Amino acid sequence: MANADTKLIPGRGKIASLDGVRAVSFLIVFVAHAGLDRIVPGRLGVNIFFLLSGYLITTLMIREREQTGWISLKLFYMRRTLRIFPPMYAIMAAIIVYLWAANQLVGITWAGVCSQAFYYTNYWFGGGRIPGLGVLWSLAVEEHFYLFFPPLFLLLTTRLRLDYRRLAITLLGICGLFLIWRIVVVSTFSNGLTWARDTTDCRADSILFGCVLACFERTPAAKRVFTRQNLERIGIPCSAIVLLLTLVIRNPVFRETLRYTLQGLAIAPILYYVVHVPESWMGRFLNLRWLATLGTLSYSLYLMHPTVLEQTNMVFHSKVVAGVLSLLISIVFASIVHVLIEKPTDAWRRRLRHTGARDRQGPSVAQVETALSPTLLAE
Repeated sequence: MANADTKLIPGRGKIASLDGVRAVSFLIVFVAHAGLDRIVPGRLGVNIFFLLSGYLITTLMIREREQTGWISLKLFYMRRTLRIFPPMYAIMAAIIVYLWAANQLVGITWAGVCSQAFYYTNYWFGGGRIPGLGVLWSLAVEEHFYLFFPPLFLLLTTRLRLDYRRLAITLLGICGLFLIWRIVVVSTFSNGLTWARDTTDCRADSILFGCVLACFERTPAAKRVFTRQNLERIGIPCSAIVLLLTLVIRNPVFRETLRYTLQGLAIAPILYYVVHVPESWMGRFLNLRWLATLGTLSYSLYLMHPTVLEQTNMVFHSKVVAGVLSLLISIVFASIVHVLIEKPTDAWRRRLRHTGARDRQGPSVAQVETALSPTLLAE
Protein backbone atom coordinates (compact mmCIF):
# COMPACT_ATOMS: atom_id res chain seq x y z
CA MET A 1 0.00 0.00 0.00
CA ALA A 2 1.29 3.46 -0.90
CA ASN A 3 2.32 5.74 1.93
CA ALA A 4 0.40 8.91 2.76
CA ASP A 5 2.79 11.24 0.94
CA THR A 6 2.54 9.26 -2.28
CA LYS A 7 -1.24 9.30 -2.12
CA LEU A 8 -1.38 13.03 -1.48
CA ILE A 9 0.94 13.82 -4.38
CA PRO A 10 -0.41 11.80 -7.32
CA GLY A 11 2.48 12.68 -9.60
CA ARG A 12 4.83 9.76 -9.22
CA GLY A 13 3.23 7.09 -11.30
CA LYS A 14 -0.18 5.91 -12.33
CA ILE A 15 -2.99 7.78 -10.58
CA ALA A 16 -5.12 5.44 -8.50
CA SER A 17 -8.80 4.79 -9.28
CA LEU A 18 -8.97 6.72 -12.56
CA ASP A 19 -9.59 3.69 -14.76
CA GLY A 20 -12.35 2.62 -12.38
CA VAL A 21 -13.93 6.06 -12.55
CA ARG A 22 -13.82 5.87 -16.34
CA ALA A 23 -15.56 2.50 -16.22
CA VAL A 24 -18.31 3.75 -13.89
CA SER A 25 -18.83 6.81 -16.10
CA PHE A 26 -19.21 4.63 -19.17
CA LEU A 27 -21.61 2.25 -17.41
CA ILE A 28 -23.81 5.18 -16.38
CA VAL A 29 -23.96 6.34 -20.01
CA PHE A 30 -24.55 2.81 -21.27
CA VAL A 31 -27.40 2.07 -18.86
CA ALA A 32 -29.04 5.37 -19.79
CA HIS A 33 -28.79 4.63 -23.51
CA ALA A 34 -30.06 1.10 -22.92
CA GLY A 35 -33.41 2.55 -21.86
CA LEU A 36 -33.08 3.64 -18.24
CA ASP A 37 -32.29 7.28 -18.91
CA ARG A 38 -35.19 8.51 -16.76
CA ILE A 39 -33.64 6.72 -13.78
CA VAL A 40 -29.93 6.94 -14.61
CA PRO A 41 -29.29 10.04 -16.76
CA GLY A 42 -26.40 9.60 -19.15
CA ARG A 43 -25.41 13.25 -18.78
CA LEU A 44 -24.13 12.48 -15.28
CA GLY A 45 -21.70 9.94 -16.75
CA VAL A 46 -20.58 12.47 -19.35
CA ASN A 47 -20.02 15.11 -16.65
CA ILE A 48 -17.85 12.66 -14.71
CA PHE A 49 -15.90 11.97 -17.91
CA PHE A 50 -15.48 15.72 -18.44
CA LEU A 51 -14.24 16.46 -14.92
CA LEU A 52 -11.94 13.45 -14.95
CA SER A 53 -10.48 14.57 -18.27
CA GLY A 54 -9.77 18.08 -16.99
CA TYR A 55 -8.23 16.73 -13.81
CA LEU A 56 -5.99 14.25 -15.61
CA ILE A 57 -4.80 16.59 -18.37
CA THR A 58 -4.04 19.40 -15.90
CA THR A 59 -2.24 17.01 -13.55
CA LEU A 60 -0.06 15.82 -16.43
CA MET A 61 0.71 19.41 -17.44
CA ILE A 62 1.61 20.27 -13.84
CA ARG A 63 3.90 17.24 -13.67
CA GLU A 64 5.59 18.22 -16.93
CA ARG A 65 6.09 21.80 -15.77
CA GLU A 66 7.48 20.74 -12.38
CA GLN A 67 9.82 18.14 -13.88
CA THR A 68 11.12 20.09 -16.88
CA GLY A 69 10.34 23.74 -16.13
CA TRP A 70 8.23 24.02 -19.28
CA ILE A 71 5.16 22.66 -21.07
CA SER A 72 5.61 21.67 -24.70
CA LEU A 73 2.37 22.56 -26.46
CA LYS A 74 3.58 20.95 -29.67
CA LEU A 75 4.10 17.60 -27.97
CA PHE A 76 0.83 17.99 -26.07
CA TYR A 77 -1.18 18.36 -29.27
CA MET A 78 0.70 15.55 -30.97
CA ARG A 79 -0.07 13.20 -28.06
CA ARG A 80 -3.67 14.36 -28.02
CA THR A 81 -4.02 13.69 -31.74
CA LEU A 82 -2.65 10.15 -31.38
CA ARG A 83 -4.96 9.45 -28.45
CA ILE A 84 -8.22 10.72 -29.93
CA PHE A 85 -8.15 10.56 -33.72
CA PRO A 86 -7.12 6.98 -34.67
CA PRO A 87 -9.79 5.11 -32.63
CA MET A 88 -12.49 7.63 -33.45
CA TYR A 89 -11.96 7.66 -37.20
CA ALA A 90 -11.54 3.89 -37.32
CA ILE A 91 -14.82 3.35 -35.47
CA MET A 92 -16.59 5.98 -37.54
CA ALA A 93 -15.40 4.32 -40.77
CA ALA A 94 -16.45 0.88 -39.53
CA ILE A 95 -19.93 2.15 -38.64
CA ILE A 96 -20.37 3.80 -42.04
CA VAL A 97 -19.33 0.60 -43.83
CA TYR A 98 -21.72 -1.45 -41.70
CA LEU A 99 -24.63 0.93 -42.30
CA TRP A 100 -23.87 0.90 -46.02
CA ALA A 101 -23.86 -2.91 -46.07
CA ALA A 102 -27.11 -2.98 -44.07
CA ASN A 103 -28.69 -0.40 -46.40
CA GLN A 104 -29.19 2.03 -43.50
CA LEU A 105 -27.57 5.15 -44.91
CA VAL A 106 -30.87 6.85 -45.70
CA GLY A 107 -31.00 10.40 -44.35
CA ILE A 108 -27.26 10.73 -43.81
CA THR A 109 -25.71 13.74 -45.57
CA TRP A 110 -22.14 14.82 -46.22
CA ALA A 111 -22.78 17.97 -44.21
CA GLY A 112 -23.91 15.96 -41.21
CA VAL A 113 -20.98 13.53 -41.47
CA CYS A 114 -18.50 16.41 -41.75
CA SER A 115 -19.91 17.99 -38.61
CA GLN A 116 -19.08 14.80 -36.74
CA ALA A 117 -15.74 14.13 -38.41
CA PHE A 118 -14.41 17.65 -37.87
CA TYR A 119 -15.65 18.25 -34.34
CA TYR A 120 -18.39 20.82 -34.74
CA THR A 121 -21.35 18.49 -34.39
CA ASN A 122 -22.36 20.15 -31.11
CA TYR A 123 -23.01 23.34 -33.11
CA TRP A 124 -24.66 21.55 -36.03
CA PHE A 125 -28.45 21.61 -35.98
CA GLY A 126 -29.08 20.63 -39.59
CA GLY A 127 -29.42 16.85 -39.21
CA GLY A 128 -27.97 14.25 -41.57
CA ARG A 129 -25.52 12.90 -39.00
CA ILE A 130 -24.49 9.26 -38.66
CA PRO A 131 -26.93 7.56 -36.28
CA GLY A 132 -25.25 6.06 -33.26
CA LEU A 133 -22.53 8.69 -33.19
CA GLY A 134 -24.47 11.35 -31.36
CA VAL A 135 -21.98 10.96 -28.52
CA LEU A 136 -19.45 12.86 -30.61
CA TRP A 137 -20.92 16.12 -29.29
CA SER A 138 -18.95 15.53 -26.08
CA LEU A 139 -15.72 14.89 -27.96
CA ALA A 140 -16.27 18.17 -29.79
CA VAL A 141 -16.55 19.97 -26.44
CA GLU A 142 -13.30 18.37 -25.25
CA GLU A 143 -11.36 19.12 -28.42
CA HIS A 144 -12.46 22.75 -28.44
CA PHE A 145 -11.53 23.04 -24.77
CA TYR A 146 -8.06 21.60 -25.26
CA LEU A 147 -7.31 23.96 -28.11
CA PHE A 148 -7.54 26.85 -25.66
CA PHE A 149 -6.83 25.59 -22.14
CA PRO A 150 -3.15 24.52 -22.40
CA PRO A 151 -2.08 27.92 -23.81
CA LEU A 152 -4.21 29.62 -21.14
CA PHE A 153 -2.61 27.48 -18.43
CA LEU A 154 0.85 28.34 -19.75
CA LEU A 155 -0.02 32.03 -19.86
CA LEU A 156 -1.38 32.11 -16.31
CA THR A 157 1.45 30.11 -14.76
CA THR A 158 4.38 31.50 -16.73
CA ARG A 159 3.63 35.03 -17.84
CA LEU A 160 1.28 36.04 -15.02
CA ARG A 161 3.12 33.75 -12.57
CA LEU A 162 0.03 32.65 -10.67
CA ASP A 163 0.66 30.06 -7.98
CA TYR A 164 -1.68 27.07 -7.77
CA ARG A 165 -3.94 28.71 -5.18
CA ARG A 166 -4.55 31.81 -7.30
CA LEU A 167 -4.78 29.66 -10.41
CA ALA A 168 -7.51 27.51 -8.85
CA ILE A 169 -9.42 30.63 -7.78
CA THR A 170 -9.10 32.15 -11.25
CA LEU A 171 -10.32 29.01 -12.99
CA LEU A 172 -13.18 28.65 -10.51
CA GLY A 173 -14.19 32.22 -11.30
CA ILE A 174 -14.26 31.32 -15.00
CA CYS A 175 -16.57 28.42 -14.12
CA GLY A 176 -18.88 30.98 -12.55
CA LEU A 177 -18.87 32.97 -15.79
CA PHE A 178 -19.94 29.85 -17.67
CA LEU A 179 -22.93 29.49 -15.36
CA ILE A 180 -23.93 33.11 -15.94
CA TRP A 181 -23.60 32.60 -19.70
CA ARG A 182 -25.80 29.48 -19.60
CA ILE A 183 -28.48 31.43 -17.78
CA VAL A 184 -28.29 34.17 -20.43
CA VAL A 185 -28.46 31.60 -23.24
CA VAL A 186 -31.46 29.75 -21.79
CA SER A 187 -33.35 32.97 -21.11
CA THR A 188 -32.66 34.70 -24.44
CA PHE A 189 -31.90 32.16 -27.20
CA SER A 190 -34.80 30.62 -29.11
CA ASN A 191 -33.05 27.24 -28.85
CA GLY A 192 -31.48 28.08 -25.50
CA LEU A 193 -32.06 24.73 -23.78
CA THR A 194 -30.41 22.80 -26.61
CA TRP A 195 -27.59 25.30 -26.93
CA ALA A 196 -26.85 25.22 -23.20
CA ARG A 197 -26.93 21.43 -23.20
CA ASP A 198 -24.46 20.70 -26.01
CA THR A 199 -22.27 23.61 -27.02
CA THR A 200 -18.72 24.20 -25.91
CA ASP A 201 -19.30 27.77 -24.76
CA CYS A 202 -21.87 26.45 -22.29
CA ARG A 203 -20.43 23.09 -21.27
CA ALA A 204 -16.66 23.50 -21.09
CA ASP A 205 -16.85 24.38 -17.39
CA SER A 206 -17.62 20.72 -16.65
CA ILE A 207 -14.04 20.02 -17.79
CA LEU A 208 -12.70 23.15 -16.10
CA PHE A 209 -13.86 21.95 -12.68
CA GLY A 210 -11.41 19.07 -13.07
CA CYS A 211 -8.65 21.58 -13.87
CA VAL A 212 -9.57 23.50 -10.71
CA LEU A 213 -9.28 20.31 -8.65
CA ALA A 214 -5.86 19.47 -10.12
CA CYS A 215 -4.57 22.94 -9.21
CA PHE A 216 -6.22 23.02 -5.77
CA GLU A 217 -4.73 19.69 -4.71
CA ARG A 218 -1.25 21.22 -5.15
CA THR A 219 -1.99 23.80 -2.42
CA PRO A 220 -1.50 23.41 1.35
CA ALA A 221 -5.20 24.21 1.79
CA ALA A 222 -6.17 20.97 0.05
CA LYS A 223 -4.51 18.88 2.74
CA ARG A 224 -6.33 20.86 5.44
CA VAL A 225 -9.75 20.87 3.77
CA PHE A 226 -9.72 17.48 2.07
CA THR A 227 -8.58 15.34 4.97
CA ARG A 228 -9.92 11.81 4.97
CA GLN A 229 -12.00 12.55 8.06
CA ASN A 230 -13.53 15.70 6.55
CA LEU A 231 -14.30 13.93 3.30
CA GLU A 232 -15.88 10.87 4.90
CA ARG A 233 -17.90 12.79 7.46
CA ILE A 234 -18.90 15.84 5.45
CA GLY A 235 -17.59 15.99 1.88
CA ILE A 236 -18.76 12.67 0.44
CA PRO A 237 -22.24 12.70 2.10
CA CYS A 238 -22.85 16.31 1.02
CA SER A 239 -21.66 15.55 -2.51
CA ALA A 240 -23.98 12.53 -2.68
CA ILE A 241 -26.94 14.64 -1.53
CA VAL A 242 -26.20 17.36 -4.08
CA LEU A 243 -25.86 14.82 -6.90
CA LEU A 244 -29.14 13.20 -5.88
CA LEU A 245 -30.90 16.57 -5.92
CA THR A 246 -29.57 17.33 -9.40
CA LEU A 247 -31.09 14.05 -10.59
CA VAL A 248 -34.42 14.49 -8.82
CA ILE A 249 -35.14 18.07 -9.89
CA ARG A 250 -36.70 17.84 -13.37
CA ASN A 251 -37.15 21.53 -14.17
CA PRO A 252 -35.61 21.99 -17.64
CA VAL A 253 -34.17 25.44 -16.89
CA PHE A 254 -32.44 24.15 -13.76
CA ARG A 255 -31.16 21.08 -15.61
CA GLU A 256 -29.49 23.13 -18.35
CA THR A 257 -28.07 25.85 -16.10
CA LEU A 258 -27.32 25.23 -12.43
CA ARG A 259 -27.25 21.42 -12.65
CA TYR A 260 -23.89 21.25 -14.41
CA THR A 261 -22.27 23.61 -11.91
CA LEU A 262 -23.60 21.71 -8.91
CA GLN A 263 -22.53 18.38 -10.35
CA GLY A 264 -19.03 19.69 -11.00
CA LEU A 265 -18.74 20.93 -7.41
CA ALA A 266 -20.10 17.63 -6.08
CA ILE A 267 -18.02 15.26 -8.20
CA ALA A 268 -14.69 16.98 -7.43
CA PRO A 269 -14.44 15.94 -3.74
CA ILE A 270 -15.43 12.38 -4.61
CA LEU A 271 -12.72 12.18 -7.28
CA TYR A 272 -10.16 13.61 -4.86
CA TYR A 273 -11.18 11.02 -2.27
CA VAL A 274 -10.87 7.95 -4.50
CA VAL A 275 -7.53 9.16 -5.87
CA HIS A 276 -5.97 9.97 -2.49
CA VAL A 277 -7.63 7.28 -0.37
CA PRO A 278 -7.53 4.21 -2.66
CA GLU A 279 -7.60 1.90 0.37
CA SER A 280 -11.16 3.01 1.22
CA TRP A 281 -14.04 0.73 0.22
CA MET A 282 -14.84 3.05 -2.67
CA GLY A 283 -11.22 3.09 -3.79
CA ARG A 284 -10.88 -0.68 -3.53
CA PHE A 285 -13.99 -1.12 -5.67
CA LEU A 286 -12.78 1.30 -8.34
CA ASN A 287 -9.40 -0.44 -8.45
CA LEU A 288 -10.83 -3.91 -9.03
CA ARG A 289 -9.00 -5.45 -11.98
CA TRP A 290 -12.08 -6.09 -14.11
CA LEU A 291 -13.34 -2.55 -13.57
CA ALA A 292 -9.94 -1.05 -14.35
CA THR A 293 -9.79 -3.16 -17.53
CA LEU A 294 -13.20 -1.85 -18.55
CA GLY A 295 -11.90 1.65 -17.92
CA THR A 296 -9.00 1.15 -20.33
CA LEU A 297 -11.55 0.29 -23.02
CA SER A 298 -13.94 3.10 -22.11
CA TYR A 299 -13.08 5.45 -24.99
CA SER A 300 -13.85 2.90 -27.70
CA LEU A 301 -16.82 1.59 -25.71
CA TYR A 302 -18.22 5.08 -25.47
CA LEU A 303 -17.91 5.64 -29.21
CA MET A 304 -19.40 2.38 -30.44
CA HIS A 305 -22.00 1.31 -27.87
CA PRO A 306 -24.94 3.40 -29.22
CA THR A 307 -24.64 1.77 -32.64
CA VAL A 308 -24.39 -1.71 -31.12
CA LEU A 309 -27.42 -1.00 -28.91
CA GLU A 310 -29.44 0.30 -31.84
CA GLN A 311 -28.67 -2.72 -34.01
CA THR A 312 -29.26 -5.22 -31.21
CA ASN A 313 -32.61 -3.66 -30.34
CA MET A 314 -33.71 -4.32 -33.93
CA VAL A 315 -33.29 -8.06 -33.32
CA PHE A 316 -34.37 -8.54 -29.70
CA HIS A 317 -37.58 -7.17 -28.23
CA SER A 318 -36.35 -7.51 -24.65
CA LYS A 319 -34.36 -4.45 -23.61
CA VAL A 320 -32.62 -6.50 -20.93
CA VAL A 321 -31.41 -9.11 -23.43
CA ALA A 322 -30.47 -6.45 -25.94
CA GLY A 323 -28.63 -4.46 -23.27
CA VAL A 324 -26.58 -7.39 -21.96
CA LEU A 325 -25.67 -8.59 -25.46
CA SER A 326 -24.82 -5.07 -26.56
CA LEU A 327 -22.46 -4.64 -23.63
CA LEU A 328 -20.70 -7.93 -24.37
CA ILE A 329 -20.45 -7.22 -28.09
CA SER A 330 -19.18 -3.70 -27.42
CA ILE A 331 -16.49 -5.05 -25.09
CA VAL A 332 -15.33 -7.52 -27.75
CA PHE A 333 -15.11 -4.84 -30.45
CA ALA A 334 -13.49 -2.34 -28.08
CA SER A 335 -10.88 -4.93 -27.15
CA ILE A 336 -10.06 -5.40 -30.84
CA VAL A 337 -9.71 -1.62 -31.29
CA HIS A 338 -7.55 -1.47 -28.18
CA VAL A 339 -5.15 -4.14 -29.44
CA LEU A 340 -4.99 -3.05 -33.08
CA ILE A 341 -5.10 0.74 -32.69
CA GLU A 342 -4.84 2.07 -29.15
CA LYS A 343 -1.84 0.03 -27.99
CA PRO A 344 0.34 0.95 -31.00
CA THR A 345 -0.60 4.62 -30.80
CA ASP A 346 0.00 4.60 -27.03
CA ALA A 347 3.54 3.40 -27.71
CA TRP A 348 4.06 6.31 -30.10
CA ARG A 349 2.62 8.72 -27.56
CA ARG A 350 5.10 7.59 -24.92
CA ARG A 351 7.92 8.56 -27.25
CA LEU A 352 6.49 12.09 -27.36
CA ARG A 353 6.81 12.77 -23.65
CA HIS A 354 8.54 16.01 -22.79
CA THR A 355 11.54 14.89 -20.73
CA GLY A 356 14.07 17.60 -21.54
CA ALA A 357 15.42 19.86 -18.82
CA ARG A 358 15.47 22.94 -21.01
CA ASP A 359 14.87 26.24 -19.23
CA ARG A 360 14.77 25.05 -15.66
CA GLN A 361 14.83 28.72 -14.65
CA GLY A 362 11.60 29.26 -16.55
CA PRO A 363 10.91 30.26 -20.16
CA SER A 364 11.14 33.80 -21.36
CA VAL A 365 8.22 35.96 -22.42
CA ALA A 366 9.29 35.48 -26.04
CA GLN A 367 9.08 31.73 -25.65
CA VAL A 368 5.60 32.04 -24.15
CA GLU A 369 4.42 34.19 -27.02
CA THR A 370 5.89 31.72 -29.52
CA ALA A 371 4.18 28.82 -27.76
CA LEU A 372 0.87 30.66 -27.92
CA SER A 373 1.13 31.43 -31.62
CA PRO A 374 -1.52 30.10 -34.02
CA THR A 375 1.22 28.51 -36.13
CA LEU A 376 2.24 26.17 -33.35
CA LEU A 377 -1.35 25.36 -32.49
CA ALA A 378 -1.91 24.26 -36.07
CA GLU A 379 0.98 21.77 -36.01
